[in-house]
Amino acid sequence: MKKNKAFTLAELAISLVIISICVFSVALMYQQASYGSFNTQVITVATGLAEETMEETLRLGYAGINSSSPVNFPAPFDSYSRQVAVHYVNPANLDAYVDPLQTEYKRVEVTVLHNAVAVATLTSLVTNYTG
Repeated sequence: MKKNKAFTLAELAISLVIISICVFSVALMYQQASYGSFNTQVITVATGLAEETMEETLRLGYAGINSSSPVNFPAPFDSYSRQVAVHYVNPANLDAYVDPLQTEYKRVEVTVLHNAVAVATLTSLVTNYTG
């Protein structure tokens, strides 16, 4: 008598489960890679916008630099916004905020947000030095 070389129903079910797990794993990796690529693009754009905003802010000079509330960038970057925070600091401790009458150092922080999530922050120090 000849042996039947066909698959049984149990073998077919196990094969389908294994193939499904493999396909699901590949799809999950693809999703994670796509998400990572999107984050990289958002961070790159936000960093460029933060650098541009910092340059514009520093061009204003010591007296012209002030804090500002979040402002949206124009299209095509309208999903990004920027905020400038200015704090008077002690030159011995740049993290200690002091009264403006006690110092001539400003710590300038430019933060660029993408849909209200902080993406890039740049910090600079400005002084009112008239050598």
